[in-house]
Amino acid sequence: AKSCVLLVNEGGLLPLPAGEGGRPAAELLVTGIAADSLGRQCGGWSLEWQGCEGNAFTTGTTIADAIRAVQPGARLVSGRAAGRQAPWAGAASRPVAVVVTGEAPYAEGFGDVEELRLPPADARAAVALADAGWAVVLLLVTGRPLLLPPPLLSRVAAVLVAWLPGTEGDGVADVLFGRAPATGRLSFSWPHAMDQAAAAARLKGPLFPFGHGLQTRAVV
Repeated sequence: AKSCVLLVNEGGLLPLPAGEGGRPAAELLVTGIAADSLGRQCGGWSLEWQGCEGNAFTTGTTIADAIRAVQPGARLVSGRAAGRQAPWAGAASRPVAVVVTGEAPYAEGFGDVEELRLPPADARAAVALADAGWAVVLLLVTGRPLLLPPPLLSRVAAVLVAWLPGTEGDGVADVLFGRAPATGRLSFSWPHAMDQAAAAARLKGPLFPFGHGLQTRAVV
């Protein structure tokens, strides 16, 4: 939990209310390519040299399972259906969608890419959910900064960087629901675009500066 960095928190959306008796305080949806994958949480140089996908190689708690342990009513939606989810009609509070996304595991030169972009399907789902009325929490499972294009960043309500939390997704859920405070800060600046990929190019005008990290308080 201590390593999580909260980049954006519009209107103090995080921490999310935990509800009572396992019943959510608001409708909660969980989606994204990294929501239910211990392999993605562990990254490369862990379970295998290049890492692995899915949950067959080790035991632990995925971020989706950790969220549902706090709110059993949370819906896990995968694939193209995520962006087509409509909130419950007449809900008393704004529904929340947690989009857990990030890069596939890699190590060494196999992780070289020309663009540090989010998985396109997850980025599209986040925008579609926001446009449908969901308050979107973008949760990044990644070992390096990924680009957050303005059309996406302007729509999401919160951005939480979990880095590579390993097998224990509960620590990430602790920050989401206020069981632990968000206290982490960036150890490097975050680029606007690929022309700021090199650290020297981010000395002026990064998207988020070195040391940035919004703070929350533990509430439970």
